[in-house]
Amino acid sequence: MGEAGSTPVQQAAYTLSNGFAYAEMFAGRGIPIDQFGPRLSFFLDCGLDAEYIALAR
Repeated sequence: MGEAGSTPVQQAAYTLSNGFAYAEMFAGRGIPIDQFGPRLSFFLDCGLDAEYIALAR
């Protein structure tokens, strides 16, 4: 999503929104969160700007 121009806040919001949607869907089907919750995972790309990497050296 970052490659498409979204901000880090938009990326996090979209990812969390998807997670909540899946949780609501499973809960609506009567599946307890303890059964599917541990399997939910997500990754956020914080990115590294080459300029900041050079400054850290």
